[in-house]
Amino acid sequence: MKNDENWIGDFQGYYLILETLNQSGDLEQKKCKCNMCYYFARQFMNECINSYIKKDFSQTNSPEFRDYTTMMISMNQMLINEHSELANCLTVLHDKVIQKKSWYEDYMNTYQAEDMISVYTHGDLWAPQILWKNGCIHGIVDWALCHPGSLEDYKSTLPYTCAQSMFAAAMWSHSTVLLKGGKDDKERIKEITMRLKSIVEETINSYQWI
Repeated sequence: MKNDENWIGDFQGYYLILETLNQSGDLEQKKCKCNMCYYFARQFMNECINSYIKKDFSQTNSPEFRDYTTMMISMNQMLINEHSELANCLTVLHDKVIQKKSWYEDYMNTYQAEDMISVYTHGDLWAPQILWKNGCIHGIVDWALCHPGSLEDYKSTLPYTCAQSMFAAAMWSHSTVLLKGGKDDKERIKEITMRLKSIVEETINSYQWI
């Protein structure tokens, strides 16, 4: 690590921080975490970071993203078929968000505006991503979906949150995350579908889609 406290201004420091966290002692981890927090809280106003966002977060024309979109549409329909109570809200989600190939790029471009305060957000934060030690949060892992987000603008995050929640509900309801082979399996699946229904309906109301 560099000793200069301003080294974090070098964008390459982002990669160094994440790599170092996996191989460092307590003191080094504290230094890394302090620098990481400082870095994540910076606005995306300089050319270097904006260029990075456009390159790595907005490649919606790639074959991988097209496959991802196709999978999302399929998962959405699967949930509609399996849970009739989700039919109305997920049909709206499909029509307004998921079927649009640009939905992910549109969300990312929201934070290109100079008047929008943007920070790095985790993008997939739930209980298993949080590491605990002696009753305290020791770290947060799996930053694969890290992307620019807002500290204040809740509404603009809703379509993205709906899409990710739909993906999670479809995947987890067919995996050992929820299927434990016990009598509570149905209740766990019901819980996640009701949470999905709630966030999608909130988004529909917020955007007045119907």
